[in-house]
Amino acid sequence: MFRSLPFVLAFAHLRKRRTQNGVTLLGIAIGVMVLTTSLSLVNGFTYALLQTTLKATPHLLLRSYDNKTSPALEKLLSSDQGLITRPYTKGRPAGASAVSASGITPEAAKVLDLNVEERKLLEGLQPGEIVLGRGIADNLGAFRGDRLIMLNSELRRLTLRLKGTFRTGNALIDGAFGFVRLETLRTVNSSGFTGYQVRLRDPDKAQSSALKYS
Repeated sequence: MFRSLPFVLAFAHLRKRRTQNGVTLLGIAIGVMVLTTSLSLVNGFTYALLQTTLKATPHLLLRSYDNKTSPALEKLLSSDQGLITRPYTKGRPAGASAVSASGITPEAAKVLDLNVEERKLLEGLQPGEIVLGRGIADNLGAFRGDRLIMLNSELRRLTLRLKGTFRTGNALIDGAFGFVRLETLRTVNSSGFTGYQVRLRDPDKAQSSALKYS
C-alpha cells in the first residue's frame, strides 16, 4: 500500500491539473531538446576541429632529452620557427608572416590527410620550394611561383619559391605551418634535427604508443 501511495498521489495530481502539468511537461521536453541539440553541435564542432587539426600535424613527436644535451636541444627546438617574407614587387606591397617549417620527404607526404592535389604538391616538392598553409599565403599576398625569403632563428636566410598551398580547415594550422624538402631545411639548420614527426594509423593510440616507446 505504501509503495503505491506515491503513484496514487501523482496520478491524482496529474488528473486535476492537466493544463499546468501539460505546460510543465512541454517545458521539460523543450529543455531536453535544446540541451540535446547543443550537445550535438558541440560534439560535432569538437570532432571537426580534431579532424582538421590532424590533417597536417604529427600524432607524436620523438625527441631525445638528457642532462647533457638539454640546453642544446632547448635552443634547437626554437629553430623551426622563422619569418617568411615576400619582397616588394611593382603593384604589390611586401608581406611578412611567422612560419613553422617542417622538413618532409616524398614518402612522408603520402601519409598526410590532405586532398589528392595537395599531397601531389608535397610529393613533388623540390629543394628550394615551399608549400604554405593557405592562411600564411593570404597574409603574404603570395601566389604560386612567387619568390619568398625565409629567415630562421639563427638569422640564416633562405630563398624559396612558392610551389602551392594547402588547406586543412583549421585557421591555426593554415596560418602557421609550411613544408619544405628535408634537404632544404638542413641548409639553414646548423644544429641538426629537432626530432621525428610520427603519424599513426589510429590517432587515439598516440598516448599509449608514446608511453610504450618513451
